Amino acid sequence: DGDDYLFNEHSLSEINSFIQEKDCDIYRFYATIEGTTPKKKRKWENFLNSGPTYLDSSIEILEDYFLKKSHPWNLWSSCYRTSILKDVYSKVVDKKFTSCEDGYTSFLIACNSNTYTYKKTNPIYSYRIGTGITTKKIDSRTFIKRAEEYKCINWLNDYISQSNHNNKERIYYCLDHLEDSLASVYVRRLL
Repeated sequence: DGDDYLFNEHSLSEINSFIQEKDCDIYRFYATIEGTTPKKKRKWENFLNSGPTYLDSSIEILEDYFLKKSHPWNLWSSCYRTSILKDVYSKVVDKKFTSCEDGYTSFLIACNSNTYTYKKTNPIYSYRIGTGITTKKIDSRTFIKRAEEYKCINWLNDYISQSNHNNKERIYYCLDHLEDSLASVYVRRLL
């Protein structure tokens, strides 16, 4: 995100050391939070920096992100295998997103990944809450405009139906949970 930053000048070398330890498709590292109360900061950091440390199938990753919600499905604070990103981004629809892109892209990445690891590193990424366009309150006009982006659920349905993934029923079940999550975020921001 444009208003976030790497925590310090050693962050990139720490990421490099982390990815050298284990061969994985998705690496998640420790993130800090700024721009909120100490209580909310602890809550967010506990959520961002907890959960299983290793998953070894796309179904486990999808279920962890979208059913169990042990790890967030945001794109930041993670590194991804280049070949998976190239494959996923070749499938991404050519549309403008302002608030569904993390869920949409994370879903595609999880569908195409087989391994995930999380490590409580030194702080590497600093995320600012409440400063971006997707975290502030919205009016009904903005709600209607952003609801157009909700079409990403249809795009993911199309992707799944055309894919040769095993366990499509479980993948669709995870997609249902992403859809519910996105809908609740939109409604909360409107209220």
